[in-house]
Order: sequence, then C-alpha cells, then structure tokens
Amino acid sequence: MIKTLVGLILLFCIFCIIVIFYVKRIERNTLFLPSKEISVTPANEGLKYEDIYFSTPEGETINAWFIEVSKTSPVMLVCHGNAGNIGDRVELIKMFCSLGYNVFIFDYRGYGKSSGVPSEEGMYVDTLSCYKYLIEEKEVSPRSIIIYGKSLGTAPAIELASSIQEGILIVDSGFSSGLDMAKIIVPWLPRIVLKLLLSVQFNNCDKIKKVSLPKLIIHSKEDEVIPFNLAEKLFKCAPEPKEFYVLQGTHNQGIFQTEDFSTFLAGFSRRYLRQQ
Repeated sequence: MIKTLVGLILLFCIFCIIVIFYVKRIERNTLFLPSKEISVTPANEGLKYEDIYFSTPEGETINAWFIEVSKTSPVMLVCHGNAGNIGDRVELIKMFCSLGYNVFIFDYRGYGKSSGVPSEEGMYVDTLSCYKYLIEEKEVSPRSIIIYGKSLGTAPAIELASSIQEGILIVDSGFSSGLDMAKIIVPWLPRIVLKLLLSVQFNNCDKIKKVSLPKLIIHSKEDEVIPFNLAEKLFKCAPEPKEFYVLQGTHNQGIFQTEDFSTFLAGFSRRYLRQQ
C-alpha cells in the first residue's frame, strides 16, 4: 500500500515537472522572437528616415526610426509584434506614410539594434521611453500622437495609453490577456494552473478599462494567430469612446488586405484628433 502511494506520488511529481517544462518551453518559443539583423530600412522604399538611439531609465539603448512626412502631421507611434524587428515593418511604415502620418517605430530591448533582453516589463518601459522621447526631444504634441499596437505590441500600447490623457489608441489584432492566449494554446490545463506557471501576464482587458483615449480595435475573423473572440472580449472591457472595425485576411496582412481600411482610419483619426 505504501509502495503504491509512493509510486503514485512520484508519477504525479514527474507529470508536474513535464507540464511545467512544456508550458515554459511554449512560452519561451512563442512569446519573444527577436532578430538582430536589420536587412531593410525605409530607404529601400524611397523614404527618408532618422536613425535614432536613446536610453531607458535603466540604461538600455533603444533604436528607433522617425519618418517625417510633414511637420504638422500626426505621429503614429508603432509598437510592433513579437517577431523580427523594425526592419520587418517597412511595408507598414510605407502605408502609414502614404496616408499622411509621420511614423515613429522602435525596437524593444533585445530586438534589432536595441540592447538588453526582452521582457514584459521591459516592453512597457521601452514604450514609455519612446513616448517621452517624442514629446521631449522631437517636441511632438501629445494630442497628435496615435499609439498603434500590433499583436503582442498591443500590450505595451494599451499600458502606455492607460497612463496618458491625450491622443488615440489603435489595437490591431490584439488579445484580452496572456492567460486567455495560453488557454487557447494549452486548452487541457486548468486556468489556475496556467496562471501559476506563466511568467508574463499581459492583462490587456484590465488595463484597457483605464484608457480614456478614443480607442479603435481592429481584428480579422480570419486571424489564424489570435482568435477574433479575444478582440471582442477586449472591446467589451474598453470604455467609451471606442469603435470596432472588422478586417479581412490573415493576422499579418489584415490591414493591407482590407480595401477600405485606410479610408476608415483616416476618418477615425481626423474625427477624434479634431476633438482634442
């Protein structure tokens, strides 16, 4: 009887170790996927850009690009997704510039030419540092800043938006929380177990409740990475003013594949920036 009990306990311990290893491996292999080499710049698309370096409060060096279309144009502060670096977002930069926006895009710590190691808290600090750089060094009015977050980048975008009172927030292909995403990836584990095992939280739903800025949440029903219902959940958590726009196409191509999105975006930004 005792031997059987000891055997069961050992089996349970082995199972727990396997589960912990499995969850941590998934988290490590899917969360932050930075690349250091930047093979494409805005110059490849004929766009003049400023290559910028500045420091965070902890001393990490952040690399960013500033592409100015007009001194009076709104600035799109871009928080990119989890993979690659700013060099993989040149198509996005080109699109925003073609719509008349100035663009300020940066690499989180550990991505591209930015120093350090990626982390949830680091993303928040880096994004806030970029926002302050725009205001203090580039002398951009907070009222003309549009915070755009894509995929994982929606987390630092929402975090930043929750702490300021002027501007606009755009959430592209976002999610409600890290726990909700983990439950989709590992559906057989109870939420309480996942919550204990996850080293990141990304509580977007809780944070967006504090965002008073005008909010535009965009998502495709065909998104193969982040389910559409998580964007709907996030939208329900968000207070007014808010709007939801349904994209078409895949996770990474939605805003490019949706024919009238650029027109909608221009109208949304003009309407709400005019009110501030």
